[in-house]
This record gives sequence, structure tokens and C-alpha cells, in this order.
Amino acid sequence: MQGQEAIKGKEKQWAQMISRCWVDEGYKERLLKDPRAVLKESGIGVPENIKINILETKEDEITLTLPPRPAAEVSIEELSGRLAAWAWT
Repeated sequence: MQGQEAIKGKEKQWAQMISRCWVDEGYKERLLKDPRAVLKESGIGVPENIKINILETKEDEITLTLPPRPAAEVSIEELSGRLAAWAWT
């Protein structure tokens, strides 16, 4: 299982976690310190071989993620389609 696959279909749980972080500083600190445990508590199990990075974005910054390179040779058009679907998740 790859990283993004580990969280597919868990958008509702993640949204609830974000909301809780906004009102509960202790919860947010736990999430940043031990994301695997807090994700698991919320029904989002991530395999041990997947590294978890959680970043807190400030109002005056953006965070862009550079996705992994595809394993197979694909056209620019196919890559653009994949990236459009992936980039803003």
C-alpha cells in the first residue's frame, strides 16, 4: 500500500480531526507529535511502513507537495491528468 492509498476514503475523519485541532490545542499538539496514534484513534490506520508528515500551515503561507515520480513511462498528457486529480488533495 502506498501513502495516498492509506488515507483514501477517510476525508470525513480527516475533516473532523482538523476541526478538533482548531478548538483543542492539546489534541493538535498530540497529532503533530504522534500522528500515527492520533490518526488510528480517529479510524485512519496507516501501515507502519508509511511515513506520516503533518504540517501546520499559517495564514500567510502555502504548502505544496511534490508527488512521487510514476514508476512507468507515461505521456505528459496522462501525467497532467493524474496530477490535476492529485495535486490539491
